Amino acid sequence: MTSRPLRLNRIWSPWTPLVVLVDGVVVWSSGMLTLWVLATFFGRTGVWPPPESWRVLIWTMAFAYPVTMQFLGFYRPVLEPLMWPQIRRRMSAWVISVVLLLVMLFVTKSGAEFSRLWVGSWFVSVGLLLMLEAWVMHRVRHARHQRGQGVRRILLAGSGSLVAHASKALQVNPWAGLRVIGYLCEGDRSSMPEDVPCLGSLDDVESVISTREDIDEVWLALPVTRESQIHNVLRTMREHLVDVRMVPDIFMYDLVNRDVDEVLGLPVIGLTTSPHRGLDLALKRLMDIVGSILALLAFAPIMLVCALAVYLSSPGGMLFRQQRHGLDGKAFSALKFRTMYVGGDDGPKYRQATRDDPRITPVGRVLRRYSLDELPQLFNVLMGDMSLVGPRPHPVNMNITYWDDIDRYALRHRVKPGITGWAQVHGLRGETSDVRMLEKRIE
Repeated sequence: MTSRPLRLNRIWSPWTPLVVLVDGVVVWSSGMLTLWVLATFFGRTGVWPPPESWRVLIWTMAFAYPVTMQFLGFYRPVLEPLMWPQIRRRMSAWVISVVLLLVMLFVTKSGAEFSRLWVGSWFVSVGLLLMLEAWVMHRVRHARHQRGQGVRRILLAGSGSLVAHASKALQVNPWAGLRVIGYLCEGDRSSMPEDVPCLGSLDDVESVISTREDIDEVWLALPVTRESQIHNVLRTMREHLVDVRMVPDIFMYDLVNRDVDEVLGLPVIGLTTSPHRGLDLALKRLMDIVGSILALLAFAPIMLVCALAVYLSSPGGMLFRQQRHGLDGKAFSALKFRTMYVGGDDGPKYRQATRDDPRITPVGRVLRRYSLDELPQLFNVLMGDMSLVGPRPHPVNMNITYWDDIDRYALRHRVKPGITGWAQVHGLRGETSDVRMLEKRIE
């Protein structure tokens, strides 16, 4: 076996104890602070300082949350550079901790001695602080990566097109903390970035690993049909203390979702599955309910003005209901402020509104320009037909027109439609002038 030393920064982060400590402090300080605020300014939680049983509860949760994080494996170093998955992991652990606490209080019949107002305020404030903590850590991590600190150094090895694709994806996201220090490539190298050195062919992987100390990971970018070659490389890497990851060519295919499950001991790769399942689905629904209620309260005056303007400007109702396809292709009635004259909104054959469409009322043009006509869809979110974020729901007639003509069109119905989505924030909204525009929106 090679005498190369095992570098601890590859399997353990010195920041982990600090993160565990901060998590405990966040839970403890939030519990004490909310209790002090409610007792001092509202007089709703008894005498300050709190009784011993209350302090025990706070300390218990301050220890329980980090333990839950550790039990779920959320303190392990991950390669995920995005902030939302980090927030999701923290919120999942906190929800589980809260549920376990509620079960304990129910079993011991001790819940009556604690203020429900304080407990609820504490749980909400901890959730907000954990999201803030995740954001701060996210920014600090990216700042360190930009300075070259805490970076994972990667050697790419495989076929030309896959290596080039992986290299470009890593290079355009330097804040992710993943640096390509070189590649071992077979086949065409013309598409490889010029600033990434070629260290040889795939057969040189053992000699390169043995002579260099600046490699943390080896990423194999090989087609899954090259099974024997993959096994040979893995057999060689068993003698070296370097992490090995696989970038199979399946990720180069024209797929929508990729997730890996284990069914009866077999690894199963999901190619077209819904990305929202289990606890993720419950958290997203909770965010939709809370977000839609807050948005309805905030936009209530604007919605009232819009409703009066529609009612007074032309004969007809204030709201317009249109059948649209939602989750699993099921139709639902999407709510909008009426922007067209009565009788011009729909017909036996779908006809999308255009910029100078004579069917649109003067008030309707203003509402459409600023997307105010879509505010009633917050009620659709609250009722569960839609989500705050997701692909925009298309009218049923439009779906019938394009369902078979555009590749992957049906896959957009594997999630709930949303008030806004990725396509909309990138300007792919409004009227569809041709099929290519709609294909770009689907993409």
